[in-house]
Amino acid sequence: MAFTKLAAAAVAALAVAATSVSTASATHAGNYIAYLSGHQMVPPVNAAGTGMVQASYDAATKMLSVSFEFRGLAMGVKELGLYAAWAGRNGEEQFPLASVTKFGHGHTDGKGRTAVMLSDRQAELLMAREFYMMVGKELRGQLVPSVKGAKTLSASLSSAFTNPPTTSTAFGGIIVELMPTGAMIVTGSWQGLSSPLALNLFNGNHFHIGLTGTNGQRIFELQPTLSDNNTTAFYTADRNTYMPTAEFLNMMKMRGVYMDVHSELVPTGELRGQVLSAASSSAYTTLLSPVSVNPPAVGSDATGGLSVEYFFPSTIAVTGSFSMLSSPVAEDLAMGTHLHVGPADGAGPRIQELVATKSDDNMMGDFMLDDNVFSINSTNQKNLLSQLVYCDIHTAMFRAGELRGQLASIV
Repeated sequence: MAFTKLAAAAVAALAVAATSVSTASATHAGNYIAYLSGHQMVPPVNAAGTGMVQASYDAATKMLSVSFEFRGLAMGVKELGLYAAWAGRNGEEQFPLASVTKFGHGHTDGKGRTAVMLSDRQAELLMAREFYMMVGKELRGQLVPSVKGAKTLSASLSSAFTNPPTTSTAFGGIIVELMPTGAMIVTGSWQGLSSPLALNLFNGNHFHIGLTGTNGQRIFELQPTLSDNNTTAFYTADRNTYMPTAEFLNMMKMRGVYMDVHSELVPTGELRGQVLSAASSSAYTTLLSPVSVNPPAVGSDATGGLSVEYFFPSTIAVTGSFSMLSSPVAEDLAMGTHLHVGPADGAGPRIQELVATKSDDNMMGDFMLDDNVFSINSTNQKNLLSQLVYCDIHTAMFRAGELRGQLASIV
């Protein structure tokens, strides 16, 4: 099992390697790209559609050429534009784009092309990764340098995703660029902590190894620029460019890395976000709990979590983990680990069997990305967007279910 059985020596090696910081970057020649998704919105939303933005900046003329397209929106849209703010924040509109958009299918699809002149300040924001495109209230994408072979990931930071969850109103988001050189660049922001960042806890903000539902080893200490009595922060590329090991990068691509922000009043973590694909339309997360089962699995100490990424038009990718079951997974019940359709206070039919990589005693396990990519039909796509899908884990002692969680974009 790649995560629950990760050797202590391997984790230690990752931690040592992660301490080296590099300013290495690949040339992008003024070209930028953004993947439009609902989970980059602030706060995240249940988006049905997808899209992409490509841009090129000419420093000599200060002209930014932009082309974009989007499709599959749940509702028609009439407003879209370029905005300025870090990932994890909402900013002011800089250039409206509706007038240069050719709409289709009741304004649920669209594409356009234009060129705009940037001020010196706008050019600085663009190059700092503080420009984004927003389509109505459904899609958003942060513009980052377009580099051949690079991958863009993102994480929405919320108190609802901490393990255990908190009631904080803080929020944020980050963008992670994985460069073909091996460099990792982190930018974004968070704000509204209930108390100052716990700098005494190894700088208070980190990347950890662990799938959704797992509390894992701290690997990277991130370098924030702090304000508001250390309750607000943003991350710049020049202070947050790293050269991780290949093993760490592979774990991140497998959705096995999360970010945690620890405050003085909530040292266990006030904000958390799993690093997922920036190109998925929507991302749903749930913490699995015995009390969420219908009826509750009284006496169980089991725990877990699940992330589901929806990719337009009909694909889901499922990752997560579970542990401390009271008895082995009931594999005779269609493998014992499933997605169901139904409200949080009800029960419904099974729609997808999940493949768990389990421990020898079948009482803990991981849902690995490579084993859990599925197609869903249009009906279940609508159920997912309506937050009517839940995960259930059935065991020998609790055959009706020992762990359960309703999938939501944010709580």
